Amino acid sequence: LTLKTNQFNLTTRRYQEEDIRKFAQNSEKIVGCAQIQDKFGDNGITGAYIINKDNEQQWTIDTFLLSCRVIGRGIEDGVLCHIIEKARKDGISQVRGEYIKTKKNQPAENFFENFGFKKEGDFWIFDTKNQFKRPEHLVIS
Repeated sequence: LTLKTNQFNLTTRRYQEEDIRKFAQNSEKIVGCAQIQDKFGDNGITGAYIINKDNEQQWTIDTFLLSCRVIGRGIEDGVLCHIIEKARKDGISQVRGEYIKTKKNQPAENFFENFGFKKEGDFWIFDTKNQFKRPEHLVIS
């Protein structure tokens, strides 16, 4: 997915499968994916994220992407809620992310702002004490 997803890809960082394997084994990173099923069937793995555990207070979203096949169904918000809930559980006070603009990723441009992140320099910052609305129509496991 990191090699071919463009429209909803916040940074468009391109990682090979071997890179992802190494990240998954690194205790300073979190690698996750979204496998989507609905009443019509299994869409397979349609989203992915990579988190850098910067320190005991802050995580940075290195990569966050979603296939154009499932954009606009609340999946993107559900995955971000999952990340923030995990950060809270782990005692992290701040999650930050970047949006690196390309010719093709305009659909993701306002994602962090719409969720409630605040712009600080090159990054979007979310205080994990802040409230957010989890999409009620999703079940995340």
